[in-house]
Amino acid sequence: MNTIFDLAIDLPASGSRRIVRDLHRQLRSAIMGGRLQPGVQLPPTRELAATLGISRNAVVTAYDLLLAEGYVSARGRSGTVVADFLSRTPPGERNRPPQGGDRRLNATWRTSAALIPTATRRGCRFDFAVGIPDWASFPFAVWHRLEARALRAASRWHPDYGEPEGRRALREAIAGHISFARAIACTADEIVSPPARSRHSICWRESS
Repeated sequence: MNTIFDLAIDLPASGSRRIVRDLHRQLRSAIMGGRLQPGVQLPPTRELAATLGISRNAVVTAYDLLLAEGYVSARGRSGTVVADFLSRTPPGERNRPPQGGDRRLNATWRTSAALIPTATRRGCRFDFAVGIPDWASFPFAVWHRLEARALRAASRWHPDYGEPEGRRALREAIAGHISFARAIACTADEIVSPPARSRHSICWRESS
């Protein structure tokens, strides 16, 4: 266990894959719990790495995660400092564990309250909300036409498991691809496409 700026940091043994995760978690907990106040400058990555006996890349990665989540801010030569996180979080929420959502995100963005209501967005001329398509530009007519074509083709398929080597159209496409990309001359009959759970996705069966 090492003590940095009056903060005890306990990391697993050298070589563990949990070093970055545990360092990030403990620093984040210290910030959320108020032990690291806004404006406190974190140690330089080289200094912290030397003190903890870990690689500098591990410290850089942990700092980058905190920076991406909004817990710290980079101020050039001034180094990395704790962001004004507590002032944006209600006192009753500081030590409360997040309710669902991605735990890597800042608590501000873990709840639906941070999202703009749909009714508010409808009056926007340009909506840059993530994950919402532009319905005015969506090709509904083309979509319905292609959907109908696919359903008509599916109605003519024989409901069986198909060839054990895999669907022939897929094997023909694979044969054409590797002929172009790998300069391997083969036909669809020489391709075996196992199920997805198989260890290998494509096999080439040599002709006798």
